[in-house]
Amino acid sequence: LCGGCAAMRIPTANRIDPLQPVDLAESRRWLPEKRPFVCPLSGAEMRVIAFFTEPPTIHDISRLFDRSAMDVQKFLLRCAIQSANADAGPQGVHMGCFDYFLPIKLADAEIRAIAPAGGETHRVRFILKTYKLEKKNDFSEISAPGLNGEPLQFVRSHSRTLSTVFYFDERATNTDVRQSMKNVADLMNVDRQTHAPPVLSFEWAGFTLKCVLESVAQEFTSLFPDGRPSRGRMHVRLKEMLSLQELLQEAGRQ
Repeated sequence: LCGGCAAMRIPTANRIDPLQPVDLAESRRWLPEKRPFVCPLSGAEMRVIAFFTEPPTIHDISRLFDRSAMDVQKFLLRCAIQSANADAGPQGVHMGCFDYFLPIKLADAEIRAIAPAGGETHRVRFILKTYKLEKKNDFSEISAPGLNGEPLQFVRSHSRTLSTVFYFDERATNTDVRQSMKNVADLMNVDRQTHAPPVLSFEWAGFTLKCVLESVAQEFTSLFPDGRPSRGRMHVRLKEMLSLQELLQEAGRQ
């Protein structure tokens, strides 16, 4: 670990897969490595002082470095601000300390094109904390002079809207991440037969939403050494799609 910046670069030859949990009391001593390596941001030489079988807690780190929990939190905040996003390529592994100590929680879902029939199914991963399912009602205010408030009259209810961030990572396959992102973004294209984008089914852990892809915004977070994007995020907004007959049935009307 480099205490002077936010990056940890461990060449492949120096990586060790720990078989046993680390004894924090013993890990304060410097452990030998095959060769020294340098932090790509600060230029400082780094040495391996501990290996963790799982991301450590704030308390674990404070015990390891004999620092207060507040000092550790300040360090992680500095890591989050200064963390570099570039990959180290085939010669090593690069990650921000902030991403290592506080890893992103991902969930697996499927997007299936249900209309027109015969559509494709795409497996996606989304960042769990970005999942947001919204429902909105409209009310009108009735003017009533001399009162401390105004009566509300229900007007209409809006369809549900699901917004989240899809996460794409093709570092393991060494392929351009834009291709897998394009497969999802193409679900906004107008179909030649229906003259409208396809109707979709978003399915996750027993939850299903019949919807259309309302908006997409793409961003890339890392590159391969040759300049191709290796990781990306896609901010999506899915709008519930219900026919007039389905809405009337739901309202209990004929």
